[in-house]
Amino acid sequence: MAADTVRGARKVGRYLLLVTVSAVVLFPIYAVLLQALKSGPDSYDHPRSLLPVDLTFDTIRSAWRIGDLGRLLRNSLFVSISVTIGVVVTSLLAAYAFAFLNFPLKKWVFAAFLTTLLVPAEVTVLINRDTADSLGWVNSYQGLIVPSLATMFGVFLVRQVFMQIPTELREAAALDGL
Repeated sequence: MAADTVRGARKVGRYLLLVTVSAVVLFPIYAVLLQALKSGPDSYDHPRSLLPVDLTFDTIRSAWRIGDLGRLLRNSLFVSISVTIGVVVTSLLAAYAFAFLNFPLKKWVFAAFLTTLLVPAEVTVLINRDTADSLGWVNSYQGLIVPSLATMFGVFLVRQVFMQIPTELREAAALDGL
């Protein structure tokens, strides 16, 4: 009986901790949404008033219209979908080569490619900018999409999945003409 009480108290303590952490994480989001839904003069009362009073969508509508957020959202969606598709394709092709094809120095080339994971993305920003500038891709979709198409992280993950495929299964597929 006492063990059940201790387990129950631990469970309540965990839920209390979870609720507290959730409140700490979600409170800034609540405050920002509340601030965005206030009218102009009411927004100056931000630190004092955290209770919803006379909320309106006018501020969000005008920000959407003045900032042309619809076009920016479409651009972001296009770039992110294009990069995702490109990364999947290039990762699949490179991972297939590293997993199944035999070529000279394959392990050394793969190790050299893996070392690129040690280079922070921030280091490549200026080089990518200069390359895009020399190609005339500044302020274009190509300048955003092409430098992000090949990532060694994706290649490594897909290669590890390919390495889990049994050789018997691949040989059976080859015998069946696949």
